[in-house]
Amino acid sequence: MKSNNEFKKGKVNLLDVCLDKFSYLEREYSFKVAKKKGVDNIEIVYQNGTTGVQILFDRRENQIYVMIYQLENGKLIENPIFLSYDTRVYGYDLDDILSQRIPGYSGTKMRSDCNGVLCVLENYAKMLRLHAADLLLGDFQLFPRLEKIVKNRKLY
Repeated sequence: MKSNNEFKKGKVNLLDVCLDKFSYLEREYSFKVAKKKGVDNIEIVYQNGTTGVQILFDRRENQIYVMIYQLENGKLIENPIFLSYDTRVYGYDLDDILSQRIPGYSGTKMRSDCNGVLCVLENYAKMLRLHAADLLLGDFQLFPRLEKIVKNRKLY
């Protein structure tokens, strides 16, 4: 595993690390890489017939985001910036999913326990695999509960 110091010095290609850590999606869940771009800001989208996984890295915020989407007619539809009660939400942040699956889970605490971006990335890859297999297989029973949580947080 490359060190966080190597990452900070630009010696690590984060796009390649992301593709490596999430490669199990292709092998185990029949996902394909639908999109990959970036050097400083990275976006990778994996898709299978029902589900999309979007991995984003924003260098300005030094933050990784992992979103899980229910595809609509085989297409990933990103959530609108502004939500109302009538807005359909297609995807959810992995931290929200994990907060429903792991008692006491805190994404903030997980990130603070890690020593840098590479550790966070590795943890997200592991937790997606362990705690969201049903979503990766197209079972979205958790989404209505997540929609209420997200809308209550955004609207109030």
